[in-house]
Amino acid sequence: MKGLGTIISAIFAATRAAAAAISAKAAVAAATAVLLLLASACTGVEYGPTQMAKEFQLKFGWDWSGVSGLGSEQQEQLQENALVLMARTTNEVHYLWRPDAFWTSDGDGADVDEVQKVLNGQYYMVAVTSASPALYDFSDSARFVSDRTMSIAEVNAALRPVERSEIKRIYGQHIFDPDDGSYDLFLPSAPSLYSSKKADGIFYASELDDIVVTFTPSDLCAQVSFSVDIQTEAGVQIDSITADITGVASRVQLLDSSVDDKTLGKAFFRMTHSSGNSYSGTVGVLGLFSSDYEDYVYGSGILHLAVFARAEGTAGTLRAGLNIKNEIDASSLMQKSDNLVWTLARNDAEIKIDKQLKISGQAIITGNSDFDNGWFQTDKRIDEDL
Repeated sequence: MKGLGTIISAIFAATRAAAAAISAKAAVAAATAVLLLLASACTGVEYGPTQMAKEFQLKFGWDWSGVSGLGSEQQEQLQENALVLMARTTNEVHYLWRPDAFWTSDGDGADVDEVQKVLNGQYYMVAVTSASPALYDFSDSARFVSDRTMSIAEVNAALRPVERSEIKRIYGQHIFDPDDGSYDLFLPSAPSLYSSKKADGIFYASELDDIVVTFTPSDLCAQVSFSVDIQTEAGVQIDSITADITGVASRVQLLDSSVDDKTLGKAFFRMTHSSGNSYSGTVGVLGLFSSDYEDYVYGSGILHLAVFARAEGTAGTLRAGLNIKNEIDASSLMQKSDNLVWTLARNDAEIKIDKQLKISGQAIITGNSDFDNGWFQTDKRIDEDL
């Protein structure tokens, strides 16, 4: 698994050819990662009394008490994967720390084995990490460190989309991929993305001082489980179900954890038999938005199922859709702040679909079905005859 440092190295090399990434071993001791940053020359009046040093060594600690289920090895790996961004608020200078190198907004880079210093000042700081960094795009971080005019509030982490040509290879040939004109952005299930921020940190240090900043990460993702009641006629055998849900946020702003309700996609996941007539599945999201109206069949908040089943010697995929606006709203997954930005209100939600989906043998054979309970058919293609 590639770490965040490897990904950022490739991005930064493309955007700032003069900044060479120098590989080195990440410095992590116990639960403390040491940040050794290259001091950048800065014009104007510096912070602090003249008798104080203008730079100091900054150390990072990690407090994982707010995240459950992580062992010590997992925590250490997340710390080694971490990216840390710093922006000084006056005489602005940017720093980017990754496991094997550091950069400043002057484009200078340094090996982690070289002791570097941070300039005195007031800073905004953000740390972000994931156990599956390859699924995220952190290119905003490279732009941030190479451009002093870019605010740290503009730095996002985005899910890397699934290419249309790869969808069936990953999720199976019976995947439902409607061309409804609403979504061209196909997303994977979002793995946990841990972040922590420090705002208005003011650092002054004497020449011998070290300052320790402790990050307290929280997950920017939610695991949403769906359960559906599917009633089949005698002789109908369900082999597999692949689902997708629309209205899924594709990016998250790292400083305030807000998600954009405009750049939305659909996320795919599998559903399996749980008990009785119930089938369930879980998908990770950065945010999930419902439809504006409960009778819409396009747009956000539509659950699609591709049910691959057999009946009387014929195998086919029955594709059904349902607007689940009321269920999404009732989950209270999202919240809007006073400054009108959307964030996750919780890290998990269970959405139970009370409207039963009925599948007949004739529907599998002919590819036609008169759904009720609000379910609608999306196409009539039969995959193959046995």
